[in-house]
Amino acid sequence: MICRTLQDFLINIKISDMDMRHFNEGINSVGNCKIKNAVLDMFDSFKDEKKNKSNTALSYAKQKAELWNFIGNQSYEAYSEEFLDKHIDSEFHSHRFFYRGVANKDYKLVSGIYRNNEKEENYYFHELQVRCPNILAHLKNFNKLTYMQHYGSPTRLLDITANPLVGLYFACESHFEIDGKVSIFGIRSDEVAYETSDRVQMLSHLQELSREEQEQLQILSYIYLFKGKFPQSTNSKYSDPEIERFYYNIQKENNAFERGIVPLDMLRPVFVQANQDNPRILKQDGAFIMSALDFNETDSDGKLKKHVIKELIIPAECKKTILSELETICIHKASLFPELDTVSQYLRNR
Repeated sequence: MICRTLQDFLINIKISDMDMRHFNEGINSVGNCKIKNAVLDMFDSFKDEKKNKSNTALSYAKQKAELWNFIGNQSYEAYSEEFLDKHIDSEFHSHRFFYRGVANKDYKLVSGIYRNNEKEENYYFHELQVRCPNILAHLKNFNKLTYMQHYGSPTRLLDITANPLVGLYFACESHFEIDGKVSIFGIRSDEVAYETSDRVQMLSHLQELSREEQEQLQILSYIYLFKGKFPQSTNSKYSDPEIERFYYNIQKENNAFERGIVPLDMLRPVFVQANQDNPRILKQDGAFIMSALDFNETDSDGKLKKHVIKELIIPAECKKTILSELETICIHKASLFPELDTVSQYLRNR
């Protein structure tokens, strides 16, 4: 759908019953229970095999390797199936809507750390703590992420807004020779998390880990995806040491965090309504998408597109006109970036 004026945009951002039907039909087309049945059959065969063999490191490694060989080639389909089973709701009134505007319609929906050729996530996390200890030392992990995002460090956060006009501004603000785009996300209200939620706290601890450690967690999450939980030994500890270490790191920050890590929650992104304690977040009606464990740009983009109900294209030749219209209702760079240097630059350029 193409929007050439502010009026077009305001008309087309409305989500209709037809939009919701189309959204749900698209989601429902991806299920493939063959994957689920095949994985569960492989689990059963491993159980039978272990009856006559001790649980050696070699047999454990074989299980992970064989399951990963199967799931690894179909990981997105496996994720899609489990996501579909638990998290799609066709009730129109139960959704909240968020917006993301980009100046180039071909940009993928992907957080900074999953963009091609980016350094490892824990590199930025540890280096910034070493170099800026007075700023970051007293913050919890999620607040460290938002601070890093605010100052341009690649993180697993992606900026979104609850205000469609803010999304439109960002679709028009640059690249005047390229069409822009506003994506409209529909999220079940009970799936929108606050920064104190267990899921947000859990995923915010991924930034402490190396890429290799994250890949191990990802493998285990897909292996146990259809079981619904990670196995625990008789002393309640997680059977897999990688999961146990990850749990321990979370509990160091939150003693009340329980042993209830769900494999799907390690793989699916979460929409976060952040505290409005930052002038920029407040002015932009800001929120975030926090990525979970993704393979690459394509994987991350595909997961987030599951939540996109509608996309609106902003033609390149209309961007400057729309920016002028937005300025008349106080949507401009100085209002959205209220820091002194940005406001001063805005006033100089008027």
